[in-house]
Amino acid sequence: MAILKKSYYNEISNQTAAGVQKYIIGDISQLRSAPILGVEFYDVNDVTRTFSGATPVTTVDLKNAYLVLYFALPKETGSGEYLTIPAYQLVKVHDTATSTTNHPYADFIDQLAGQVVDWSKSYVWFGTAPATAGRSIHFNIYYQDK
Repeated sequence: MAILKKSYYNEISNQTAAGVQKYIIGDISQLRSAPILGVEFYDVNDVTRTFSGATPVTTVDLKNAYLVLYFALPKETGSGEYLTIPAYQLVKVHDTATSTTNHPYADFIDQLAGQVVDWSKSYVWFGTAPATAGRSIHFNIYYQDK
């Protein structure tokens, strides 16, 4: 049986104010029970505008960001597990044969293939809050359509 790989584009805006550190991803209905196959972030050097017309976060900001994924455990345990991954390590556009940047986590999400993420409890966290409002956190989630 072939696996149909789909992509869900997600954009989180920080239009309201600079200085916010935590951006909740929120519930994504078509991904509620879909096994993830990968996640890929983009910064201002990869694309100049997002689909909404906003400017993506800077490379400096993305290097200070973490993708925090929440995996729900069986209901009888009553809890879940968080996994924190440096967001810049998920910028696969930079991971080319000529790149001098080492991205040790670039394929890490692939190792999680088949896991179901609770996106309503997942978020992007910045160690240092982005200084500029009006930028967007811009990424694709690759998943398996059942």
